[in-house]
Amino acid sequence: MKGIGIIFLSIGFLWSLCGSANSADLIFSDDFNRAEVGDNWITGASPPECGSDSITIVDGRIQATENCNFIETTQIFSGNLRIEFDVEKVGSGIYDCWDFWVAIGGKKTGVIRFDFDDVDGIAIDLTSPCRVQESFDGGGPNKGKAIYILKDGILHFEFINADLEVLFATSQFVDNFSPGSLTISIAGEANTPRYIDNVRVYSLPTLPLADLDKDGDVDGTDLDKFSNDFGFTTND
Repeated sequence: MKGIGIIFLSIGFLWSLCGSANSADLIFSDDFNRAEVGDNWITGASPPECGSDSITIVDGRIQATENCNFIETTQIFSGNLRIEFDVEKVGSGIYDCWDFWVAIGGKKTGVIRFDFDDVDGIAIDLTSPCRVQESFDGGGPNKGKAIYILKDGILHFEFINADLEVLFATSQFVDNFSPGSLTISIAGEANTPRYIDNVRVYSLPTLPLADLDKDGDVDGTDLDKFSNDFGFTTND
């Protein structure tokens, strides 16, 4: 399926649940413009038999060249949150189930998978990351921005690729959500490294707002026109 996925809540209703950057507070950010990962992150491989820790910073981005690698914040997050980060896969290697997944406190994950079964796909899935809910035809740019929003008991996940195509996963209710660290897992390979950059965490208000913000860009591409076309608002 190419284009915007269908979600079980109407788009307008879902946007009303999600926070706007007009009232969001940036509480964590990292652009990795340094030589070492640093004290804000824990890195590793889990499970360890899946791969060893290959996380490094290369040209201002997190790079992983082995499977099951992860970065995890030492900071704990709670409340309503919007998390944004850029991803890229470079090379033709394919890992069956996922290229990236993201979660807070080890709870429900937002999953991105490139090229497997000739599609690029995403999902929200706690138990089986090998499943995708919405997908593009494969062969497109294997890079873009992931947006993971937890607000008022609902988890929303989407991906905007570098061609400004967007996928919405089927949103899910989250019961008994507890504070936790931000974890991003990466299925790297020696001949097909994966990259993470520009991690942002925003605290969102508890009251529903009227718009879902797309603050930021994909590889420098201005999202204003895209946002206006689909009813989003953006802020510099």
